Amino acid sequence: MKNKILKNLNLALISLFSVYILSNPISKELAIANSNNNSNKEKTAILVSYENLTYELQTKYFSGVGLTAYYFSKKGKIEIIDKAKEKDLERVLADTSYDNLVIYGHGSTGSWSDSEGKSVKYSELKTSLKKRILQFTCGGGNRKSLVEMCAKNRYESFYPTKERNSFQDYFYGLNLLFSQK
Repeated sequence: MKNKILKNLNLALISLFSVYILSNPISKELAIANSNNNSNKEKTAILVSYENLTYELQTKYFSGVGLTAYYFSKKGKIEIIDKAKEKDLERVLADTSYDNLVIYGHGSTGSWSDSEGKSVKYSELKTSLKKRILQFTCGGGNRKSLVEMCAKNRYESFYPTKERNSFQDYFYGLNLLFSQK
C-alpha cells in the first residue's frame, strides 16, 4: 500500500513538473499577445540573462519567466528583453515610464551578471523608483538589492536573501505575485 501511494505521488509530481516546464514558454507567448491588447497603464520590463546553455535552459524552462510575464501582461504592457545586457538594465532603471522591473539570471543580492558575463553592481547605476521589483537571482553578498534601493512597495517586491537561490525562493516570489489583487 505504501509503495503504491509513493508511486502515485511520484507520477503526480512528474506530471505537475512536466506541465510547469511546458507552460513556461507557452505562458510567455500568451503574455506577449495579452500585453499587446491590454489598455492598462502599467509598463513592465523583464530582463532575462544567461551566459551559457545550462543557464539558458534553466531560465527558459524552470524559472517562471513565462508565468511572471503572463501576470504582468494583465496589468499592462510588457517588454521581455532576452539575453539582456548592462545597457538594457541601465535604460530600464533610468526610464521613469517603467512601473515594474523583473530580473532573471545569475547574480547576488547586490549584483547581476548580464548575458556577456559582466557583473553589474546595482549601487553603481542611476535608478528611478519602480512600483515593484522582482529579483530572481542568487542572494548573498553585502550590497543592497534593487528592491532596497528603488522599490516603492517592498511588500510587493522580492529579492533573494540566501547565498544560493532555490526553487523555494522562485515559488515564494511567484506566489507573492499571484496572491496580489
